[in-house]
Amino acid sequence: MLDFEEIATYSHLACSIGIASAHMSSAAQVASCRREVVVAIIFHLVHAPNSWKGNLARCARVNKFFFHLAVKTLWEDIEDWNPLYYVLHKSYGKRRGYQPTIRAPIDEQKWSRLKMYAEHVRRVRCLMDGSTMEPDGAQLTTLKTLVDRAGGTPIFPNLRRVDAIHMENPPSCEPFAFLPPSLRELSLKFPLHDFLWGDDKGPDPGFEQMLRLLHTKSPALTSFSFTFGGENATSIVKLQQLTPLLGFTHLQRLEVEISWICCKGFLRAVCAKLPELVSLAVVLDTVMDDETVEPVEGLSWLGISTLEEFQISGHPRDMAAALEIIAPSPLRVVDLRSSYDSTGWARSLKLLAAHFHSTITRLSLAVVVDDESHCKEPPQFALFARPLYVLSRLEAFIFDAHTVPCMSMSRLALKLTDADLRGIAKAWPKLRKLVILGKPGSTGETITPRCISAFAGKCTQLEALALPFPDVSEFSPGTRVTKLVPTVKRLAFVQDSMHKLQEAKDARAKCGAYLARVLPNIKVFEVLPVRSGDEKVAYWKDL
Repeated sequence: MLDFEEIATYSHLACSIGIASAHMSSAAQVASCRREVVVAIIFHLVHAPNSWKGNLARCARVNKFFFHLAVKTLWEDIEDWNPLYYVLHKSYGKRRGYQPTIRAPIDEQKWSRLKMYAEHVRRVRCLMDGSTMEPDGAQLTTLKTLVDRAGGTPIFPNLRRVDAIHMENPPSCEPFAFLPPSLRELSLKFPLHDFLWGDDKGPDPGFEQMLRLLHTKSPALTSFSFTFGGENATSIVKLQQLTPLLGFTHLQRLEVEISWICCKGFLRAVCAKLPELVSLAVVLDTVMDDETVEPVEGLSWLGISTLEEFQISGHPRDMAAALEIIAPSPLRVVDLRSSYDSTGWARSLKLLAAHFHSTITRLSLAVVVDDESHCKEPPQFALFARPLYVLSRLEAFIFDAHTVPCMSMSRLALKLTDADLRGIAKAWPKLRKLVILGKPGSTGETITPRCISAFAGKCTQLEALALPFPDVSEFSPGTRVTKLVPTVKRLAFVQDSMHKLQEAKDARAKCGAYLARVLPNIKVFEVLPVRSGDEKVAYWKDL
């Protein structure tokens, strides 16, 4: 229901439309006014807080005029294929609490009703294959009936995006019956295949056939992502199984989870031959001592020259090898995630400085260790930052040092000094965002409250700043922080999560009140926990 104030708003809108269209005929004015008001009502139902699609469904039952506008909005973005299931359910006169008795084939009248709704679908959040459903359940029966009735034509003819297709063992191809040639974005999770002769796992032998089937259904994909069950899964996909990707010549964004064994071959034999590829994300599995790199014959010279965004997670050695292959590209955004290996990181940072010093505008580095006890000495921030001082166009720099988030994630102690921040301020004058996430170091290896004034007069466009401080209560009326760049709107301090005593909470509150008084331009101030990978931290990394 709309309250009186909202009705008045829409009435005022109707009057405005009538005045603006005075030159139109009376009938045209009424039609235009009516449409605009209905559109405004539907917009309100979609975007209102705690909106519920049931309100749109009721709206669709008012009359035929409301129906066409409401149904389009109701169906253009759906969670899964189940709305078709319920439409068919109702066609057989069954209530929602009971399983429908589906009689195949679906007759023409019911099929026309399904198509009327299906043609509005532009986005589906998740499609599940038949292996995820009960073998004799109503959902699987209905899904197979829909696929048979479609007869090879796409069930969602105007679909543009599928956020995820989840497949289990053994994988089945029902979800591909929904995919049309108009599909542009797709994310796929393919199951790992359990081999009979051991505990090893790898992609199902049908993976290559699945890629070929996908190409016949949706050859014009511009964004494609596939994984094999999560980061560091022991996926031994062979290069030959990835070659069908060459058929997707319109691919612009590609995210893959593959084995480090075939990484070089994949980059040279596949990615280098995709003419429109501008964004690539690669997650590699764990390096095993008894494995060797898959050979690539006749392609050792081939590099990638089209990338603007690159992300890789893997061993430092493979990270450096990948950067060599993509060296001809004009990279703007780079995201590197690897274990703490000073030699491997040094080589990668040297390659960044040598090949991309005039192009990179956003850089994110993540140092990850299995356990904090495995880190013999804290990472020294200067070893990562100083080789990158030549990146003259850098606008955003994110550095994170943490443990693998298995049960819980903790940030590593970080050697960071005031001199490091002065070096950053001098080297990167175009910096808009600086986020350094790590546990504050010991005395003499950490920053002081005076350090944030280093950006004044140098980084005149800085908007967001997050730094690790041992104790935010050090910021008091006696500290000189008023020289902070006036453009900074968001400020965060990373502090040890052990400080949960009431005294520490009071100190943080006092600090926040003080900073709000002396730095009135600050709109967001937070104290981020060290032992956390929560939404607050993600917000600062993705800002």
